[in-house]
Amino acid sequence: MFYIDNAPTHSTILIFTRMNHDLQRLFEHCSWTEAHRDLTGIGEEIIMNCGYNISYGELYHILDAFYSIGLRDQDVLELGGKLDTRLIFEVIRPRSWTSITLDLYDQDYRYDPNNLTRDEVAMTIQDNYMYTNLGLQILYLADKAFGCSRRYTRVVSIAAFEHLRQPALCIAQLCTLCHKDNLIYSFFTPTWSSSVGHHWSYGSISYPPYFHLLNNRVSAFQELTTRYGISAIDAERDCHFIYNSTRINRLLPKEWLWLFRNTGLATTSINAVGFQNIKDLNMKEKDKQMIANCLQDDYVCEGYRVVGRLSHQISYI
Repeated sequence: MFYIDNAPTHSTILIFTRMNHDLQRLFEHCSWTEAHRDLTGIGEEIIMNCGYNISYGELYHILDAFYSIGLRDQDVLELGGKLDTRLIFEVIRPRSWTSITLDLYDQDYRYDPNNLTRDEVAMTIQDNYMYTNLGLQILYLADKAFGCSRRYTRVVSIAAFEHLRQPALCIAQLCTLCHKDNLIYSFFTPTWSSSVGHHWSYGSISYPPYFHLLNNRVSAFQELTTRYGISAIDAERDCHFIYNSTRINRLLPKEWLWLFRNTGLATTSINAVGFQNIKDLNMKEKDKQMIANCLQDDYVCEGYRVVGRLSHQISYI
C-alpha cells in the first residue's frame, strides 16, 4: 500500500520554531521603532512560516497597537476581527481578549455564484477569551440587560471603521463597555475618499483610481458595459457594491475629522495616511474638479491611524 507521509519534517519544525521565536522577539522590544525595524527585515518570512494565519498588514498594525497603547496584561476588545488565539495568548499575552466581527452591514448577502448565503451564529467562550460574530450591538445590549463583570481597558480595531454605518453610535457603545482608563487604537481606510472606493473582492475589472468619484452609478454602468465590455448583470452587481452596498460607509474626510473630535473618542493622535491635495493628483484638471466636488473637500485620504481614549461618561445613547 502506498501512502503520503504528511508529518512535518525535522527541518520544517526547526523553521517553525525559529519563526515563532522571531515573532516573539518582535513583541519584546523597548519601542515601536525597534520592532518596526525588525519587522521590515524579517516580517515577510515570519508571515509565511509562523502558522498564525495573519497578513503582514495585520501584524504591522497589531505591533503598532501593542507599542502605542499597550496590550499585554490588558482586557482587550478586538472590534471587527478575529486574531488567532495562539498569537493572542502565546505572543501578545493580554489578561483577556474578546473578538467581535461586525453586524453592521447585514443587509448584503455574501457573494456566492450559486447561492445567497448568510453566516451562521458563531460563539466561542473560554475563561479569558470570547469570540462572536453577533457584533458590537449584541454585546452592548447584553451589557445593558445583564451587566458585565469585565470592562475593557483596550480597544483594537483594524480595517473596521470604514464598515460602520453609524460610527458615532458605535463609538458611544464602545464607551459604555470600557473601563475609565481605557485606550483605543484604530487603523482603517476611509473608503470613499481613497483611490479604491469599494470593498468588492470580485470586481469585473481592476478599477482605475477614483473611478467611483469620476462616475455615478449610471455612468459607471455605461462605462463598464460599453468601454470594458462587461455584461449588464456583472456591471449591475459591481455598481451595487460600489455605490449602494452596506458593507462600507461613504463618509467624507470632513465627517471623519468631525467624528474624531466631537464624539466620545478623545483622540490623542490622528495620522492621515496618503493625505493629498486633490490639485496634486496626476490627472486631468476636469477630473480633479469632479473629485473635489464629490468629496466637498480639497483633499483625498487613503487611511487614518487613530490613537486615543474613549470617554466612560458618554451618555447620549
